[in-house]
Amino acid sequence: MQNTPISPQLTQLIGRYPSVVSETEETAEQGYVSVSELKAFLQAAKLIGNPLSELEELLDFEGVIEDAIAQWENDTGFIPFLASETATERVYTRPLARILSLEAGLVELESVDDGGSELTLGTDFFLKPDNAEADGKPYTYLRFYSVRQSEPQALTITGRWGYCTVLPNNAKRAVLCCAAGLLMGQIMGAQTEGGVKAWEEGDVRQEFGDGKVLQLAFQTFEASYQRILKRYKRYEIA
Repeated sequence: MQNTPISPQLTQLIGRYPSVVSETEETAEQGYVSVSELKAFLQAAKLIGNPLSELEELLDFEGVIEDAIAQWENDTGFIPFLASETATERVYTRPLARILSLEAGLVELESVDDGGSELTLGTDFFLKPDNAEADGKPYTYLRFYSVRQSEPQALTITGRWGYCTVLPNNAKRAVLCCAAGLLMGQIMGAQTEGGVKAWEEGDVRQEFGDGKVLQLAFQTFEASYQRILKRYKRYEIA
């Protein structure tokens, strides 16, 4: 019988998500990854049992999803990444230059107020980069028509903040991979304490006891996460 260190479906599974698991009401509401999706993903990759063992039922699926979302937002530099439905205010100090970095993404602008005077888009300032909306990306900085000094924290920008209003499939896949990677330590504990020891399918056998399978799975998840992250990471304007 052939021994393999990792499920042969794992890399293909990561690439095919989210078609591997169906959308759920929970997913649609929060926009990221649901507990049921994370379970289905790990089960399809043969990393947890189906059905779950008693110890695997105790895995903190919700906790790692929350941590993965926070890590994704922190790593991309877009906090939040998925824009809320309502506009909120952010306060800035107008720089002694024409460029103001928003230090975030802006998907919808409502107003820009400078010390009580509302500025006009296209006359007093411009949203940048050009064609961001057409390219499916957020605005990340403002370019003022002229340089003018104002009081500290006097510039108020109101709008919907984030990278997007609908989460791209590959961004969702990155959060899923991150959550799965964060869960590897708990899975190892569940398996060594009485959970799934091995699985067989045809002439392929996969054993979990030495931790090599989970280590390789973690490396696969991390590589996929980092590859997708490069496409969304925010960089400051020099």
